[in-house]
Amino acid sequence: DYARRLGFPKWSPAASQRLAVVGGGPSIANHIEELAAWDGDIWAINGAYGWCVKHGIDAVFFTIDPLPATTLLAVDVERAVLATSCDPSLFDALRGADVEAFKLGPAGATTATAAPAFAVEKGYRSVTFFGCESSYEGDTHAYSHDRRDLKSLLRVRCNDQEFLTTPDMMMQAEFLGELIREAPCFQERSGGLLEAFTKGPEIDVIAATQRIHDALGAV
Repeated sequence: DYARRLGFPKWSPAASQRLAVVGGGPSIANHIEELAAWDGDIWAINGAYGWCVKHGIDAVFFTIDPLPATTLLAVDVERAVLATSCDPSLFDALRGADVEAFKLGPAGATTATAAPAFAVEKGYRSVTFFGCESSYEGDTHAYSHDRRDLKSLLRVRCNDQEFLTTPDMMMQAEFLGELIREAPCFQERSGGLLEAFTKGPEIDVIAATQRIHDALGAV
């Protein structure tokens, strides 16, 4: 309702054919030069926006997150793509920016999984996912980050490899992996569980932390 009172949703057709969607996974550190020279638009998810700015990558701040804390990540943002479900404080913080907003439909588990539908609606013909590996090796992000609650972890096996992930990240890998296999306009440059699932679309959960066991027992 607040977003509608501000005049949203409103957006314009894409001026480019290519879009990079950049998540915060550590793998983005391997693609700095590629992203800096990217011939197209870049949507950087939440904290990945600050990382892009730091590395000279021209990006748009992109999020669907409804939490007020997301506003803390929108520092010095000039352009943004937001879902109308975002907290009013985020729209207030970006009053001086060039903001496009869209009404959130079925979006999957994360901001990354919300990107495909809106990207196609905008007119992009090629969408590549960076930093969306959906699994953890060492650090969870490529930049300083308030660590997510990692008490709900899964050890999974996919394409003859093992990965540490969380339920929402596993869902992200499944959602994006299915799209990438079925639609040639979607690609990934993330690696990790996303790459493995794209090549071998079956995930077996082989272990879970106690919190997940307790939650399942309470259902």
